[in-house]
Amino acid sequence: MEIEPLVGPCGKLPILIRDDDTNFFTMKSMLQSIYSEAWSKGFKVSLSVIPLQKGTDDMCVPPNFRKSGLLYPITNNGTLIKFLRDKLQKGEIEVLQHGSSHSVVESYRGEFGMNTSDQEANLKRAISIMKEAFEIRPRFFVPPYDDISYKNLKLVKKYGLIPIYGRESINKFFRSPFIPAFFKKMAAKKIYQKFGKSAYVVPVMINILGNNLYNNSNKYKNADDNDCHVRAAGAEAINTLPPVGLPIEKLISPVSFLDSISKILSLASLNRSRISSLCIINHYHQYFNDWNKTITRTNMFNSWQKLLSCLTGDTAFDDNCQYLNFGWKTTFSELYNRFRKIKRTITASKTGSKITIQSISDSETVDNLSFLITYGSLEKLYDTENVTLEKESNIITIKEVLPKSKFNIYVND
Repeated sequence: MEIEPLVGPCGKLPILIRDDDTNFFTMKSMLQSIYSEAWSKGFKVSLSVIPLQKGTDDMCVPPNFRKSGLLYPITNNGTLIKFLRDKLQKGEIEVLQHGSSHSVVESYRGEFGMNTSDQEANLKRAISIMKEAFEIRPRFFVPPYDDISYKNLKLVKKYGLIPIYGRESINKFFRSPFIPAFFKKMAAKKIYQKFGKSAYVVPVMINILGNNLYNNSNKYKNADDNDCHVRAAGAEAINTLPPVGLPIEKLISPVSFLDSISKILSLASLNRSRISSLCIINHYHQYFNDWNKTITRTNMFNSWQKLLSCLTGDTAFDDNCQYLNFGWKTTFSELYNRFRKIKRTITASKTGSKITIQSISDSETVDNLSFLITYGSLEKLYDTENVTLEKESNIITIKEVLPKSKFNIYVND
């Protein structure tokens, strides 16, 4: 017997949209062009904001400023700040901190990939600019180019920021202190030559790292040894994973992009715990070739619009006419808050075929708490008004877990 907890309410698939590189040069019309449809469909966009953009040879800087070498604080763009504050108040965006100046160190590493003497001072200044711009302290940190050293991970956490970063082999390769800089530089050059100026949208899976979702285990197995597996606790962070079995080459072409998304959503419909949360990473400026005032990459934009329609459930995402009717349009803050709430209030234990779900809180209620039965089947429902079974996907949902309440769920092998 095996069940797995799901973070999304009612077993829904958390869907996030993250857009990187909002900075001093960003025009509100650019964001409106790309995201007006998303906002009308109820999506919330997580904007990774660069506090102090440097004038370097980077696609997120207009051509005329790429050699200036100057720093441009986002607070100096009053029109953009007013627009973003309004969107924040409406709940249509959240703001993440995207590094400090988005500069490149030694021609191949992101600014937080290298350990420099002025890193802490730069981070403090960047946090101060974010607070001035949005009147809130940033909560999440996205390293530019997904490049951050182990030392800088500790620095970011020291200042109370939750890092959102990749932990795949390529990320570990660049973070390793044992690999010579020469090899890292060669690898970075090849990656940039292949993907650096491509226009693409990247889907990733989100995994919240930290203490277990439950005190005992996040999986319960009915094996001969009655074993329970517990993941070791780690520093709290959010990590991004590439989608299962899909090479990045397929995500660069708008033609193959929708086919790849279809495969991800099909897999999610069969196993929502394997695709635990889906995040679409976008870059608004890539739709405007070299900062043209109107959208120039129309194929990419049309693919983006079709993707939104699929994620909303307005159109089918595969040839079998499957519609996504279990998506939860959310943000990093909402996802993280729900994870934390469940983790600190819910515990579970197993005896034979009985799994006991219990609230250990004196005051907090958890709504629509779901579990996926990955092996076995539900034996019976004792409270059909408060416990439901989604038969097609084998998901149990407890509609309301009140403080100090307890539920027994029986599962057959």
